Amino acid sequence: MLDGTNDAVNIAADNDFDFSDDNYTLECFVRPASGSLSANSTILSRTKDASNFYRLDLLPNAKFSFSYMNAGTNHIVAGGTAEVEKFFHVAVSYNHADSNLALYVNNVRVQTNAFSVSNHAVMVDAPLQIGNANVLAQDFSGHIDALRMSKSLKYKAAGISPMITEPTVIGGGALGSLQATDKLTIRNLGMSVVSTDRFNSMADRKPDTGFSTQETFASSIFTSQAGYEKRRLKTRRSKRNYSLTYSNISGIERTAIEEFYRARSGDFESFTFDLSHLNDSGTINARFDGSLDIQQVLSSGTTLTENFFTVSFKLQEVFD
Repeated sequence: MLDGTNDAVNIAADNDFDFSDDNYTLECFVRPASGSLSANSTILSRTKDASNFYRLDLLPNAKFSFSYMNAGTNHIVAGGTAEVEKFFHVAVSYNHADSNLALYVNNVRVQTNAFSVSNHAVMVDAPLQIGNANVLAQDFSGHIDALRMSKSLKYKAAGISPMITEPTVIGGGALGSLQATDKLTIRNLGMSVVSTDRFNSMADRKPDTGFSTQETFASSIFTSQAGYEKRRLKTRRSKRNYSLTYSNISGIERTAIEEFYRARSGDFESFTFDLSHLNDSGTINARFDGSLDIQQVLSSGTTLTENFFTVSFKLQEVFD
């Protein structure tokens, strides 16, 4: 989260930031803050001087723009329409073999430009800055998340379906929660993401094969030889137990649930569970009750998004 006033991440020069010798992809999620579309704001930049730089900007007309300046010649791709307080996925893809630069917004290619650069040696000592333009006062105000730069062509086709871009997280520290008070909810992904530290394009998903609930009071029962019972109530507060099953979820979601389970050492640590996930109201303290059961349903490849599983577990209400 950047506040738009001298707030940026500065990274020293490195050859890994060089566009000029191979295919390259730059991508991130951005969420402009309210009131941030009044002037140019820079999401990421690498600047040697006014004649040699590249920069990913958000313009006052709400368009995204990527410009690569090589010895005074500027190559620009722009498009898409941003909105404040909403997340957008932005990707810049450089096809070195085809000399083509492309901009994608929410997985849709919005503009291309003929572009070729090789051995842009003057950029070798140019630093990288996230949230500003090195020498310009173009501070970005809002969130920048899941930024990735890679020497590969990750986006090439034009007809990719738009993604749902509202990022959420699966609650719990092991799942990359933003706050310590995040609650456990199970989510369903709507895009091909193989990272498990942040989950983007996710919507609430309830148990799709139903769930069962058990409620019990703790009591001691003594039966005499004559068959009479003596009963003592240990507690006047009942405890609920839930059995949840999720079928045909991807390997990303399976991994998320596994990491959440392991981070709490199975049934050792409790956490907050939101009952709205089960069409009820309120929250409870709960812990895992027993083992985490995982069964592979289908595999069509080696990546997390190409493998599907049924995951089931039990939760026990506790009073910590």
